[in-house]
Amino acid sequence: MIQFMSDKVKKTACVKLKIKDNPEFVKYIASVFDLMQKISSAVHSEILNISNIGGFKLTWKNKEYKDAEEFRELPFIKPVLDDFFKDHDNIGFSALRAIYWSVVRMYRSYVGRNKKNMPLPIRVNTNAVAFKDATFKIKEDGSQIIMSTMFDKKIKIKLEVDDKKSFIKNLKYIDFNDKGFKQNAGGIINMRTNHLVLTTDDAYFECQDVDSFIGVDINMNLENFLTWSDGDIISRPKEIQDLLDKLKIYNKLLGKENRALITGNSRTKINKAKNRMHKRYLPKAMRKWLYPILDKKLKKGIALALDTVTTGATNGSFGQEHFIACCKRYCEENGIFVYEIPTPYTSQMCNECNFIAKANRNGDKFKCIECGHEDHSDVNAAKNIKAYADYLYSINFESHIGGNSKYHKSKSAKIKAHFRDPLNIPPLLLRVKS
Repeated sequence: MIQFMSDKVKKTACVKLKIKDNPEFVKYIASVFDLMQKISSAVHSEILNISNIGGFKLTWKNKEYKDAEEFRELPFIKPVLDDFFKDHDNIGFSALRAIYWSVVRMYRSYVGRNKKNMPLPIRVNTNAVAFKDATFKIKEDGSQIIMSTMFDKKIKIKLEVDDKKSFIKNLKYIDFNDKGFKQNAGGIINMRTNHLVLTTDDAYFECQDVDSFIGVDINMNLENFLTWSDGDIISRPKEIQDLLDKLKIYNKLLGKENRALITGNSRTKINKAKNRMHKRYLPKAMRKWLYPILDKKLKKGIALALDTVTTGATNGSFGQEHFIACCKRYCEENGIFVYEIPTPYTSQMCNECNFIAKANRNGDKFKCIECGHEDHSDVNAAKNIKAYADYLYSINFESHIGGNSKYHKSKSAKIKAHFRDPLNIPPLLLRVKS
């Protein structure tokens, strides 16, 4: 029995607040979009001189600018701000910082990937705006939002919230100060629905005690779609495969080779059909098929070690993202402890002697060139995924499901640091063949 360390799994959750009609707010947001488009044009004008863009940093002409004041003094940004603001003494720099960095980040995927100049600046989406920096104060009961403005640091816009059209269940996970406010929050404003969406990485669900883990390896192969550490191999069902085949057709129609042939309304209809497949049909089919399997696998005291293979440019979607999401939803609904396990070397490592080499695996056959151990290659990988979970749980490493990138980096770093220590004899010893 594994020593019981934790009774909860952290998750990323959202709070959705419906903003009541406020003319002052509408006017202010219009000016925000106006400034954003001007900054977008300015960044576009220097795109060939920008070599890197981070969360709150930019490299221009081989010099990094991450300080807010330094960024505002850039020769292509300063004229825009000087022209836009009449009163420079009272600018709300905190709110302004959130605005201009949200624009700069839009160019992140282009910089470093393309050497040619962009024909036009990125057009700012006026349906939504993301403020990742300190912009809002939220009242503890969710009834009021106080918004900082860029024009005057002393002026705040008070927004009333319609609680009947808000989703405030997850407010309990947000930390509030003694005055009953959440300070310095970022968030996304949806102008179509007039909602402010906040996220928190501190939400959690309670879990049952853990006696042991079961690992699952996800594969592109139709016959070996799911392979479990107990040796069970489950193929992808026809219902899900048929939906995935339709999805491939949609992707092909939307691809580069058909860009000139399929345009306008036809392209919009295909995009909508593709979105319905991802958001409705595939999740529904996956749940119907998978939940009975998880009922059998995750008996009382059994926790889940989940493979985290992602959608790649080469492999595309073979149902993995819907399987992972469905598993996490099941675990939350049933109080099952779950770890998302990093994938490197799980398919190349021998589960008996922990030796890693590409030569260990030949299709579905696994034979360790070090100790001679033989197994089905995917079953061997599932056992390694289970071993990762055993180790993480033994060091009391918290589980966090959702979009918390800091958690995933910390998890990988902690595993690597542990395995680099020659004095440490972990339950899973990685020896990478050079």
